[in-house]
Amino acid sequence: MVQEALTNVTRHAEATRVCVQMRVVQDEFRLRIEDNGKGTTLDNNRGKKNFGLLGIQERGRQLHGRITFDSAPNDGFRIGIGLPIDAVKANRDSN
Repeated sequence: MVQEALTNVTRHAEATRVCVQMRVVQDEFRLRIEDNGKGTTLDNNRGKKNFGLLGIQERGRQLHGRITFDSAPNDGFRIGIGLPIDAVKANRDSN
């Protein structure tokens, strides 16, 4: 998910800064990726072939997590990911 998010920043954001934050809060692994790029209107992207974002969402569902996207034109893009710590550990052990 991180790789896909960073690929999207490189391809689309025209950003000069990206921040990746990871932490564990209680039994949840939290990841936040944000950039200072051109942003987007999320409603305008519905129906477009956003395979990167769809892939992130699908992976989050597979791990029983929650994914949020936040953006506005000229206001960057933010992705929030929350995953059960047990799912992260199980996924790590299977790779």
